[in-house]
This record gives sequence, C-alpha cells and structure tokens, in this order.
Amino acid sequence: MTDSDIQHTKDDADKKQPPLNLNDLAANPMRVGMERLARRKPALKSKKRHWWSKRAK
Repeated sequence: MTDSDIQHTKDDADKKQPPLNLNDLAANPMRVGMERLARRKPALKSKKRHWWSKRAK
C-alpha cells in the first residue's frame, strides 16, 4: 500500500499526544508531566451499590 492510499481519520489524530516540548521539559519536568496526566480521560467510576442490593455472604 502506498502512502497516498492511507486514509487518516480525525480519531487517529485525537489518540496521539502532542510532542513534548523539550525546553519546557528541561526547565520544569514536574509541570510538564502533570499537564500530560491531566489531559487523560478520567476512569469510569463504578456505580455505588446500595445496602439493599448487596449480596449476603
């Protein structure tokens, strides 16, 4: 398959993280790391189970 045959979709671009700015990383690695962690989607929380729906052991 040639490069011109490859179809790029919007989803492909969304999945990739932007490249690291090495100057920022060298100046303040903690801030850069925290920014990248903040961009991640939060994990889905499990629904709280009520006391009447809990299974008896």
